[in-house]
Amino acid sequence: MRRGEALLLMADGVAPGDVAKILGVHPRTVQRWRARFRGPAPESKLADAPR
Repeated sequence: MRRGEALLLMADGVAPGDVAKILGVHPRTVQRWRARFRGPAPESKLADAPR
């Protein structure tokens, strides 16, 4: 849930450091999420993996 919120905030132009403060996570975590979801169709990467 926080990943999705982070991606939406960054899509709106909020800086990753500010996203980390808003969500209460470490800035490095936001940077990892950002790197993971770059590329085409990032919303498809939000789905849970099969368990």
